[in-house]
Amino acid sequence: MAEPSKSLANLPYTGCVGILLLLIIGGVFLVFAVRPYYLSHRAEATANILI
Repeated sequence: MAEPSKSLANLPYTGCVGILLLLIIGGVFLVFAVRPYYLSHRAEATANILI
């Protein structure tokens, strides 16, 4: 059995690793959200040049 002081149940809910994981996951979501917007905006700008 694991020592109580080293088990995951006793880790704090806030801290470096948790915040880092949330930032990474949030950054990935942000990239996937911004990329289609950027590509559609660029395609629209290119279409306006061709007309």
